[in-house]
Amino acid sequence: MLVLLEKKGMIIRRQHPKDLRAKAVSLSAAGRKKAKQAWSVSQPIRNQMNGSLEREQASMLIECLNTLANSLGVASQQTSNCEVAKRPITQD
Repeated sequence: MLVLLEKKGMIIRRQHPKDLRAKAVSLSAAGRKKAKQAWSVSQPIRNQMNGSLEREQASMLIECLNTLANSLGVASQQTSNCEVAKRPITQD
């Protein structure tokens, strides 16, 4: 995946500044532009999804998704269900 993104000019791989065994990956200017476009295009979908669940349902969904991610061995970001359910989905 990274090779393809690098060939398309979406990411830049550099030597990690502290760990010589690792590479640091970041979005290129073209990658940031594409991400911004994708965010913009998906806004109506996020708005529709955000309005379709009650806070309690959103909290339950987040809890279930975190459980699934953890069971798959994927590092998931643990957040307070209340915090997530209260805040609107916006681009920060």
